[in-house]
Amino acid sequence: MGESAMTKTVLRKPIKQQPESSVLLWGIAGHVAAMLACGLLTALAIPFAPGVWLGWGASLLVATGLLSVRRTQPGIDDREVDWILAVLGLCAGVWVLRQWPGADQAIPDTAAWLLCTTACLLIVSGTRAMSWVWPAAPPALFWLLPAPLGPLLTLGWVVLAGVVVFVVMARRGLAPVDQLIRLPKSRLMQVGVALVIVAIAARLGVAA
Repeated sequence: MGESAMTKTVLRKPIKQQPESSVLLWGIAGHVAAMLACGLLTALAIPFAPGVWLGWGASLLVATGLLSVRRTQPGIDDREVDWILAVLGLCAGVWVLRQWPGADQAIPDTAAWLLCTTACLLIVSGTRAMSWVWPAAPPALFWLLPAPLGPLLTLGWVVLAGVVVFVVMARRGLAPVDQLIRLPKSRLMQVGVALVIVAIAARLGVAA
């Protein structure tokens, strides 16, 4: 005696992705946004000398282009190396803020900004990203030179970097979404702690 076959339709719920607080946490755009935020927030944490922010902004502009280019390196990350370099950079930046002698405050402020921004980028994006954007440091340093040499060198470096980025991007294209890993929220909290340390060290003043 045959049984009547009953067809049951099983409704499956669509797989929900993990909720994210921001779309910027995904892909290369998140790393670019985080790098810019690190540079800007570090600048706010340091009571920088007047005028140097133009050089810092030029460095961030070059770094944005360098980080947005498609790369061919394998996706290998070593968080231990990232943290070792980040702690060294942060300690060096705090030391500069508290101990650097000299009357020209623009030099130690710029050195501290570069070191602390580097430390934040290492925490957020890692050593690979840092190896891509290190050529963005010279504009901030060139800007410290007296005019008209400093502004001319800064502008020349930005233009040269822009041409190189344009040529490489024309050949390789923009960085894919998965060029760097999706940013975990824990990294954003860690870099926030680092920025608080920088702000406290800067406000405590120079040690005797």
